[in-house]
Amino acid sequence: MVSGYVLADMWGEAFDLLQWVPGVNIVTWNAVAARNLKAGNDGEVMRLVSQMRSCHGPGLDSVTVVIGLRACSRSGYLRIGKELHAVSIRLCFDRLERAESSLITMYSKCQMMSSAYCLFRTRSTQSIVTWNSLLPGYAFMDQVEEAILLFRDDLFLCLSK
Repeated sequence: MVSGYVLADMWGEAFDLLQWVPGVNIVTWNAVAARNLKAGNDGEVMRLVSQMRSCHGPGLDSVTVVIGLRACSRSGYLRIGKELHAVSIRLCFDRLERAESSLITMYSKCQMMSSAYCLFRTRSTQSIVTWNSLLPGYAFMDQVEEAILLFRDDLFLCLSK
């Protein structure tokens, strides 16, 4: 029923059901949050993630964290993004590639390139996913030369091994 309300863009009814129907699981909450993210309702995503934390305690999963971080990236919610970063560390999601790339993107879009770069560098191996999270951040900040230098230096390190 919740999914039906979400697909019909009946957000209020979907939220009411989520709060009052016993046994609604994290998958249903994530489905509603993901639909809000897709619709560009970043504020609603943040409200929903907050409700999920209060209703389910530490019941957030890595999907919830990624959805929340993507909403933070688009809307510049740095404080909430930092809170989700702390949650991801506490729940050991911070080393999952999707969560880490979402963190790098969030810090980049919130104009915190030093934090994004630090996350990128502390990763044991840089993948195409994390590269694709970091490099657009430099472009977003109009720091294209830094991106080129970073890419060139890492390429040189890879070739010299």
